[in-house]
Amino acid sequence: HNLIQAGVEVRCPKCSLKTWINLKAVDDMYTCEFCQEKSRFVDVVEPVSIVKDGNEVKKIDGTRWYYRLTGLIGKKDKQQGAIPVILTLQHLANRMHTYGEAIHSTALALKYEKNGEKKDAETDLVVFDMEHRMGKDDFEILIGECKTGQPITRAQIDRLVEVKELIEKSGIKCHLVFVKTKGGFSSSEIGHLKRLVAAGIKPLLFTSNELERWGDEYKNFKASRPDFRLPVEHPFTFGELAENAAYVYQLN
Repeated sequence: HNLIQAGVEVRCPKCSLKTWINLKAVDDMYTCEFCQEKSRFVDVVEPVSIVKDGNEVKKIDGTRWYYRLTGLIGKKDKQQGAIPVILTLQHLANRMHTYGEAIHSTALALKYEKNGEKKDAETDLVVFDMEHRMGKDDFEILIGECKTGQPITRAQIDRLVEVKELIEKSGIKCHLVFVKTKGGFSSSEIGHLKRLVAAGIKPLLFTSNELERWGDEYKNFKASRPDFRLPVEHPFTFGELAENAAYVYQLN
C-alpha cells in the first residue's frame, strides 16, 4: 500500500543534522531541510567532524555509498575484460587519428597449424590500419592481449608470435599489443617482453598511464627519468608506438 518508501539519510556537512531524501529525489545535489545548504551527495561520504574551540570533539559517520559497474560491463562474468579492450581501441583512435579509417574486431579465437600441429590462440582485438598518409600505401594488422590485472603468460605471447609470423608470410605487416590496466607489467612480464625485443619484435605496450591520459601519457616516467626523451614525439603508426614502448619500458 506504499506505506514504506525507499530513500537515503545524509548528514549535512554544514549543520551536521541528518536529512532523509526520498529515492525519487536523489540527484547530484541535495538541500538540507534544516539550514537549506546545498551539497553534493559525494560531500557527505566521509565522517563529519564536530569542532569546538578549535578541537575535534566528535566525529559522526557520514553516508556510506556503494558503487558498481553499470550495464553490460557490470554483469558478474567476463565482461569486465572488455574495459581494457575498449580503452585500447579508444587510445589508438585518438593517437593515430583513425576514425573512419580503421576496421577492428574483438575477442577472436584463432586456429592455425605449425609444423603439422594444429593449434589454438586467442586475440582480444584485431585492428586493421588502412590509413593512407605520410607515403604509406599498404595496411597493417594489430593483435594482442588486453587484461586488467591478470598475468600475461609466456605461452600466450608465444602463440601470438606464431600467429604474427603466419600473417606476415602473406606479406602483411603484423604488430603485437599487450595491455595491463591494473598494476602495470610485472617483472616476469617485462622479462618476456625483453625476449621479444631481443628477437626483433617490438610490441605496443599500454598501461593505465597511457590509456587514462591524453597529451602527456608518459608524465610519470618523465618525473623519474630526467633524460627521458621519446624516440618519436608524435607517433601516428603502430611501429612508432612500438618504438616508444620499447624505450619507455626499457626493453632494448
